[in-house]
Amino acid sequence: MPNEWLGFFLLTLFNAAACLLLPRLAATNWSQVFERSLLRASAAESVETHTLSNRAIKS
Repeated sequence: MPNEWLGFFLLTLFNAAACLLLPRLAATNWSQVFERSLLRASAAESVETHTLSNRAIKS
């Protein structure tokens, strides 16, 4: 009996994940996601470079 409930629970969980996540993944504008991640990476690199140059000037 518990094994049947576990199977039912896992099947329900899988179906919920498929119904909720797959449409979101399919509708995502991936070029915009990648562009944002590149902008964040370049901004973080710029801040790090600026911080290092300020430390060098103060030394």
